[in-house]
Amino acid sequence: MNRLELPAKRDRRHFIDEYRPVFKEAEEREEAELERLKDELEDKIALESLRTQLNVEDPDTKSKELLPIRDVDSELEELKEKLALSKEQERISREGSTFVNKEAFNKARSPSNEGWVYIIRSTHLRSHVKIGLTKRGNPSIRMEELDNPQVLGLQKVSDPAGVVKALHAQYADYRLPQSEYFQLEQRQIDEALHTLNSLSND
Repeated sequence: MNRLELPAKRDRRHFIDEYRPVFKEAEEREEAELERLKDELEDKIALESLRTQLNVEDPDTKSKELLPIRDVDSELEELKEKLALSKEQERISREGSTFVNKEAFNKARSPSNEGWVYIIRSTHLRSHVKIGLTKRGNPSIRMEELDNPQVLGLQKVSDPAGVVKALHAQYADYRLPQSEYFQLEQRQIDEALHTLNSLSND
């Protein structure tokens, strides 16, 4: 009597190809949640800043009384890394800590640092522009969440957090308290767009 032959064990590449969409979908959900939290954080910070301003009687002391500007993007990048690591550690623990799972996870989220940097104009105030980032594969989703503002510049770069941080520092004197919005003249906007366009990924 012939023995029943079992199918050969799937190799690692097949495993990675099969589960890559699963990891990508999970990562996109995490990105969406982080960006939602970012918007909530900015709203809370802006509200607190407004309350502080209303409590200041002397206009000349407003800038001194405001809360120190926090780098929201840097905090969110750190939070994202911790969240991704926590999710992977939980999955490895649940599935037996196999090397294959970890390799598939790393493969699915590579390259991990790439993302989009955008410069958009406020729909309410023409002189106010927002300089921000998103790591979603489709940046139009982020634009829809921001009520479809006028997109002045949009580039895919290898280090979006670093680019945004540099642009924020360059126009720090024109930054609205506790936000990613800047009150810039057209000359300054053109300058920022030129800088952004020179950093695009080929």
